Amino acid sequence: MEVFEKSADKYDSISRFISFGLIKKWQEEFVDLIAPEGRVLDIACGTGGLEEVLYGNVSFLVGLDYSLSVLRVAKRKFPDLPFVCGDALKLPFKENSFDTVLISFSLRHFDSIDIALREVHRVLAERGKAGIMELAFPEKGAQKIIVEKFFKLFVVPFAKLRSKREVVRHLYESIVKFPHGIAFRQLAKECGFSSVREFTLGKGIVRVYELLK
Repeated sequence: MEVFEKSADKYDSISRFISFGLIKKWQEEFVDLIAPEGRVLDIACGTGGLEEVLYGNVSFLVGLDYSLSVLRVAKRKFPDLPFVCGDALKLPFKENSFDTVLISFSLRHFDSIDIALREVHRVLAERGKAGIMELAFPEKGAQKIIVEKFFKLFVVPFAKLRSKREVVRHLYESIVKFPHGIAFRQLAKECGFSSVREFTLGKGIVRVYELLK
């Protein structure tokens, strides 16, 4: 997306800021839950945040992103890893190419979630699995109120001062609109996945889905 293309060098700091500094912890927990194996594809890899957790722990890893700017940053971090510039809605890979596909904090940015999921299903090998991790607002209670107020009263105003207003506004709106829970599990099954498991991290701020082909 253009909004991230303009902010490639600030992407890591934006991610840390909007995740309350917990993004690396969540990524490590995500990898532990999904247990990637075999040939691994990281879709919308950005500047290589998830690669920092996966590097050296999987036998084969490919990062894909639509933005050349963020891929250049990722390549500087991991010069020996293959990174591909491509569209998540039209993956440049053959059927059954990967054993594990991961999407970390990115699926909500895609123009079509269902097309993206169908593409993930297509490139997964038989008995392969996908891991999806997304931000979410807690559904109820005091934590929901606290998190929403934090975004509205602190994150967005502070972003204006840091010239990140456009990025943070997009992130906030995309979190609100993402179809979590039953809606997402149903969508995944409609896209061909045989089963879906859901986990929560950060007291409901993060949702993780394991999709089996």
